[in-house]
Amino acid sequence: MPAPKLICLLMLTLLPGTVIAAPGAERRADRHKPMAWQDARAALRAAGALAAAGEFKPADGYLSYYQQELPSPYRERIASARVRIAGVATKVKGLDRYELKGRLAALCMALGAYRPALELAREVRKLKPEDPRGYAQHLPWCLLEYGRLKEAAREYKRKALPSGKRQLELATRLRAGRDGADTVIAYVEEHYLRARKDYLGALDRLSLSIVRPHGKAARVMIHEKIFSCFAALGDARGMAVWEKRFLKEFAQDPLAASVVHMNRARRAARIRDYDSAVSLLAEIMSAEVPSGGGDALTRAFIDRRHRAALLASQYCEKKQDLRRALEYAVSARDDYKPWSRKGAAAAIAARKLAVRIRDLSARLARAGKAQGPKPGPGRLTSARQPDHHQPGDDHDRR
Repeated sequence: MPAPKLICLLMLTLLPGTVIAAPGAERRADRHKPMAWQDARAALRAAGALAAAGEFKPADGYLSYYQQELPSPYRERIASARVRIAGVATKVKGLDRYELKGRLAALCMALGAYRPALELAREVRKLKPEDPRGYAQHLPWCLLEYGRLKEAAREYKRKALPSGKRQLELATRLRAGRDGADTVIAYVEEHYLRARKDYLGALDRLSLSIVRPHGKAARVMIHEKIFSCFAALGDARGMAVWEKRFLKEFAQDPLAASVVHMNRARRAARIRDYDSAVSLLAEIMSAEVPSGGGDALTRAFIDRRHRAALLASQYCEKKQDLRRALEYAVSARDDYKPWSRKGAAAAIAARKLAVRIRDLSARLARAGKAQGPKPGPGRLTSARQPDHHQPGDDHDRR
C-alpha cells in the first residue's frame, strides 16, 4: 500500500471518537449517543482523509456505517457527505493534477478534514501559483486552524482578504494565553461560524475551552454559545444532554439557569406548546435580579428577561390570549427594560413595542373582552409590579 494511503488509514484509527464496526456488530440507529456530534465530526474527517488518498470506496463504506449508527441530524449530514464523495469519485479520471488536487481539497474542506485539505491546497499552489479556479482559497484558513500564524498572515496579505485580520488578531491573543470567554467566543464566531459555517468545529473548540478554569459568567457565556451551535445543527437531544450538565452545575443560580429556560421555551414554541413555553419564560421573569447589575452575567440576564417578556407576549397572542399578550408587552416596556439597548437602537425598539401595545389594546377593545391600557406611561393593573404578582404565576400556570 502506498505510504500516503497507509498514513490515512492510520489516521482512521487514531482520530478520537471513531469506532470501526466489527463484522456482525449490532447497529442501533435510533439509540442517541450523548457525544454523537463528536462521532460525526471524527467520521467525516476520517472519510475526508481516505478520499484525499483516493480511497473513495473505503471512505463511503466507513460513512455508511455511521449513517446507520448515528441519530438525526448527523445521519442526514453523513448521507450528504457520501453523495459528495461519490460525485468527486466519478469525475477524477482524466483530470489533470491541478484539477484533481483542487477538487479533493474542496471535498476535504466540505467534510471538515482540514489537515489533508491544507496539504492538497499547498500542492495546488505549487502546480499553478495563480490558482485560476480558486482551489487554494482556503489555504490561509487552514494554516490558521493549525496555528501557523506567520504563514497565514502572509497568505491573507497576499490575497488581500480583510476577514483574515480579525481572525489573526484573535488567534494571536489565544496563543498569548489570553483565552478568556470573550476571546474564545469571538474567535469561534469569526473563524468557524462566519468564515466556514462549521458548527461541529465550533463545538469542538468550545467544548475544549469549557474544561479550562473560567469564572461563572464566562462559563455561562461559553455554554450559551454551545447551545446556539446545537440549535443551528438541529440536535435537540444533544442540546438536552448539555443543558442537563449545565443545570447540574448551576442548580442554585436562577440567573444562569435562565439560559436553559429560554432555550426550552423556544423549543416548546416550535412544536406549538405555547403553555409550556410561557411557563418557562415566566420562570425567567420571576427570578430576582441582584442590586447594582454590574457583572456580565447580571446584565445578560436583564436583557434575557426583557426578551422573555416579549416572547411570552408573542406566544400568548398565537394562542389567542390577547389579554395576557398585552400584559406581557406592557411588562416588557415598564418592568423589564433591557440593559444593552441604548441610543437610537433603544428608541427604535421602544417605538415598535409601543405600536404593539396599541395594536393589542385595539384588538382587545374590538373583541369586547377588556379595555386595554392607553399608550404611554400607564399599565394594566394585572401586569406584574416589582416584587408582586408575576404573569405566569398562580392561576396563569396551568
